Amino acid sequence: MANLREVERVIQMSQPRGPGSDEERQMASFVAGRLERLGVPHTQIDFRTVRGTATLYLVPFLGILVSIGLAWFYPLAGLIGSTIFALIAVLEATNRPLISRIFRLDKSQNVLGLIPHQPPEGFEDADPLRQVVLIAPLDSPRLGWLDGRTMRNSIRGLTLLALFSVMAIPLMIAAWLFLEEELLLFLAGIPAFIVFLSLFFIMQRDLAGKAVPGRNSNGSGIAAMLAMAEDLMRHPPVGVETLLVFTGASQSGSAGMTNFLGENEFNPETTYFISLESVGRGPICFTRAEGPIFSLQSSPGMVHIAGEIALSHPERLMRPIVHRGIPTEQYAALIRGYQAMTIMGHPDPKESTAPPEAVAGDEIDPYEIDSACLLVHGIIRRLDDEAVSGNVLGMDYPD
Repeated sequence: MANLREVERVIQMSQPRGPGSDEERQMASFVAGRLERLGVPHTQIDFRTVRGTATLYLVPFLGILVSIGLAWFYPLAGLIGSTIFALIAVLEATNRPLISRIFRLDKSQNVLGLIPHQPPEGFEDADPLRQVVLIAPLDSPRLGWLDGRTMRNSIRGLTLLALFSVMAIPLMIAAWLFLEEELLLFLAGIPAFIVFLSLFFIMQRDLAGKAVPGRNSNGSGIAAMLAMAEDLMRHPPVGVETLLVFTGASQSGSAGMTNFLGENEFNPETTYFISLESVGRGPICFTRAEGPIFSLQSSPGMVHIAGEIALSHPERLMRPIVHRGIPTEQYAALIRGYQAMTIMGHPDPKESTAPPEAVAGDEIDPYEIDSACLLVHGIIRRLDDEAVSGNVLGMDYPD
């Protein structure tokens, strides 16, 4: 069973923690203090970030809308402007940030911890055969109209519609420029209206959305990581080095994760990323793919291992899902070619095993956190066993 003391401590610390807020910094200090007490070597890396998702899309979406008006008087300028802003919006949506690199006004931080592997006697200087990077966001989200059940169930269609509209506007301006048919520019008002609505809903969430108490999202992931750290410090893997990454500003386009991957490079063949998010309510799920538009496949090897663990513990109700909602931290790793997977509570509250009042109050269930720890622990141990038995890089580790 996961160390329930970590769960209790995180519950006591939990409060709304917006990206770059004082509350997020307090949680980072709390995590660093816990790692210190557990004897885990750690550090804190500060970085600059935007505050919230709206900032990421405010400039490109407004730029696209202004470009339509500009096209009436200067068609070529309208075409160039709408094309540039559409590309910027696509880059932000695919975790290739540009706006968030320019408008970094708030300070956030990542807390990093390292649990070294423990080679057998006589092999003390051997390098780790594999690395597992465990990730848990420090901040908590806001919930707006986009997070209602109807909107959430239609998130892929709505995202595709918004993306289509963003790309359609420069195409329609280009057609008007060459065909000189004013009707095309009038018709461009339809995708422009959809872009405006998309921006409105995104800004509503950031500016007027309900702040989540921060227990399940993502205090539960933090608690699970700290419990895993204690267990791995007691019984470190033989050939697997474990890196703990508590990321800041996940709600600002995975800014902390993007910053971490920008400053560190890993071997994609021997490095595995596991993100822990909202694991305080069951059933616990593991992603086999993620992405609201173009799904990126999670690590087949880890999905296979997780599936075998789930089958061996049917009472835990663990299962695979395709995550279509707001991308988790693993998306930033997947898009860069790394092997990654997210472990999370089922995103649909209607399928939660918790009582309705627990869902409404953002409460967490230690049993489900224990299920998440069991899954992570099993994956790490299996990866370690495979590595040590000589299945990785041909290294001659003893059994």
